Amino acid sequence: MSDSPGATWEQPTLDGLEPRGPSKRRRASATAAKRAGKQPASHDPIAHVMLYEQAPHLGRTFDYLVPQDMAEKAVPGARVRVPFGPRLLDGFVWQRGHSSDVDPGALKYIKTVQTHGALLDAAMRRDIELIAEHFGGTVPNILRVAVPPRVASVDNHPAKIRRRVRWGDGLTKTDVEQTARIRRQYTGADDAIAAVESAGWRWDGATQAPRIIWDSLPGADTWAQDMAWTVLHALMAGRPVVVVLPDERHVAQLAGVMNSWGLRRFAPCAAETTEAHSDPARDAETWQGDFAVLLGSIPGLQRYRAYKALAAGVVQCAIGTRAVMYAPVGENALFVIVDDMVYQNADGFMPYANARGVLEVRAGAHHGVLIVAGHCRSAQSQWDADHGAARVHGTDEAIDELLPRMVRLDREKLDSLLDATAGSRIPSTAVTMLSNALERGPVLLSLPSDAPMDALVCRQCHARARCARCRGPLVRDTMDRERLVCDWCGSPAGDWVCSECGDSHVRGMRVGALTTVEELAGLFGNVPIAVSTQVQGIVARVDAAPRLVVATPWCEPFVQGGDYAAVALLDAWQSRFKQGIDARIDTLVAWMHAASLTVPDSDGGRVVLLGDAFPGVWESMERWDPRILGREEIVERTQACFPPAITAADVWGNRKVVQAVLRQIGALDGDISTIEPPAIPPSIDAVFFEGESKGTLERAPEGTGTATQMPKGTADAAGAVVAASAQADAAQALQQFFLGPMPSVLGPIPMPPPKTVTERTFEGMDDRVRAVVRVPNSRADELAERLHKAAAKQAAMGYPLELRFQMYPKDFA
Repeated sequence: MSDSPGATWEQPTLDGLEPRGPSKRRRASATAAKRAGKQPASHDPIAHVMLYEQAPHLGRTFDYLVPQDMAEKAVPGARVRVPFGPRLLDGFVWQRGHSSDVDPGALKYIKTVQTHGALLDAAMRRDIELIAEHFGGTVPNILRVAVPPRVASVDNHPAKIRRRVRWGDGLTKTDVEQTARIRRQYTGADDAIAAVESAGWRWDGATQAPRIIWDSLPGADTWAQDMAWTVLHALMAGRPVVVVLPDERHVAQLAGVMNSWGLRRFAPCAAETTEAHSDPARDAETWQGDFAVLLGSIPGLQRYRAYKALAAGVVQCAIGTRAVMYAPVGENALFVIVDDMVYQNADGFMPYANARGVLEVRAGAHHGVLIVAGHCRSAQSQWDADHGAARVHGTDEAIDELLPRMVRLDREKLDSLLDATAGSRIPSTAVTMLSNALERGPVLLSLPSDAPMDALVCRQCHARARCARCRGPLVRDTMDRERLVCDWCGSPAGDWVCSECGDSHVRGMRVGALTTVEELAGLFGNVPIAVSTQVQGIVARVDAAPRLVVATPWCEPFVQGGDYAAVALLDAWQSRFKQGIDARIDTLVAWMHAASLTVPDSDGGRVVLLGDAFPGVWESMERWDPRILGREEIVERTQACFPPAITAADVWGNRKVVQAVLRQIGALDGDISTIEPPAIPPSIDAVFFEGESKGTLERAPEGTGTATQMPKGTADAAGAVVAASAQADAAQALQQFFLGPMPSVLGPIPMPPPKTVTERTFEGMDDRVRAVVRVPNSRADELAERLHKAAAKQAAMGYPLELRFQMYPKDFA
């Protein structure tokens, strides 16, 4: 460096290192220089922006200046990109205003506006806020899953979209015919029709959205026809509709019925051009349709365009899987969910919102109606049915017309038939019945799972093999298959003894699909066998030729041009050892779904249950009446203080953090440390506490407190079992009601660390616990708020320890 006047001084650096950047004062001066060329908007210059930041303590709006040249585009609901520290983040303009609590000199300008107009209108922003409050999350938590990723080409080159202006005669005729069918096949049909076509139905003085519990009739397409009618009837009445379905197969099935009736899916309509020399590229820019399909598997461009069409109000109906629960719709909307109890309906991100809860919140906010449909009722649906919800249930004539004959082959039945193979997995009696059915068409064999050696059980009594140290499940060591270890803590269990019967031998709990195929090949000879499971691959359809189809629940192929001649439900005994409070309901919904694919009894249809099962599950399926199991569940859950009689939250994470949070929210020694057992609904009380001593199965009509005798049909034995056990349950329930308050917290209990290293994103994940907090339903929102504040405090203090929670969990296991 030269010391002469005018010489340039430079900071010396080592090779490969960049010179030191400008100081904080220089950066501030540079920012001021950049802002010098911008002017804030003359009207409402402050934009309150909701960012996509997921940390609980950042779930609020941040203030930015709106440049004058963006004043018309940066409207509330528009997607923007803004500076946040050293980064540029996406967000939404939540509101515009004229003042801010932040020093005006510290405010930064919005960088860009990415959408033309509002992508989230005021109603949708209100919905997202209500959903976040309901589940104890933040608005950015919901935004992450509610709004599909942006596709710039859709925003930069908007397509022309058209709306149906009138309904054709064909659709009107279909609506009239289907409405008549609904009235003929279902009790409570008048309520359903009024709810769909009349805005404000049952809203006089209501504090929450009216609900309809819809029990679908047997038949592969019956539920799809019912829901397609719901969509058609609502659209013709001018009401928007959202339909949440359990999987893409259900979406395709419903869309197929709607298309066959004349409702068109939102898609390009280039083929409709009448010009002699049309430009396909230009024609493809015109989109039209009556309903949009929102799925995670469809291309992002189509999904984003469909979402924008719904937000603009051009398309009034959205169907799809879980993500469609956030579809933007207008007032007086109809919200429909099919099979609300399935695991797919729970979101996998904080705050783990479930589809039914989201639809309940949105139906209340939109002055709409919630319809919960399916072959089986969830516990929440039964609770709603006993607390004023409208019920739609098949008539006796319709059930008899569509139901296949139900046959139960347990050990007692097989012994009475002198079947020498009674102890085998598929006894000769079942082989004979299925062989006869193969003469008429394909036969379905439904497996509980295609996961061989998924769990170990006692060889003698089938009780789950658990660790004596932490009660975790035992598995076989990967290095030594004869050695037993705990799947949670890793402790060896060489001296394991069953706590139920004292036996010291274990066996695999499940048999896989391939093993079943080998067994069937030896029993049925050269009959073709197809396999459809998640593991082996899903087969969409099979022809009507005689064949055996081995499938797991929700993977059953449809039969082209018909239904199965018979369905066999294998390994039914496993249903008695399933984990979780929804175990019996999950079993029933899987069995009823498989049974619905069978031809009616009048065409020789048979459903064969191989093995033992809970009486309530079997009787509900035999009579096609999910109310039987639903009422049993409500009685037991009310006695035990389990949802839906109360509200529960699942809290898990590092042991010290979970304990601190439980104390902070008042669950250990505060105002929610105890809970009173709630009262059993009056109609349930009438069934289980009054009429069961007569020796005949009696059930109370829903919504009443009077027991009326129902025909027992072929269920005399099952009815006697239920009648005998109900009296014992009544005595036990009365005793429990006198015990007084219960602790509100269950646990904490140990839980295993994440299975993969990439999931271990926090410290202390080798010492994890889980606890359940219970409060009365009236304090559910208060519990969600307390947990949210505790999680936000944890994140703001920078503790690198895990803390998660979920309101309204499906299971506690």
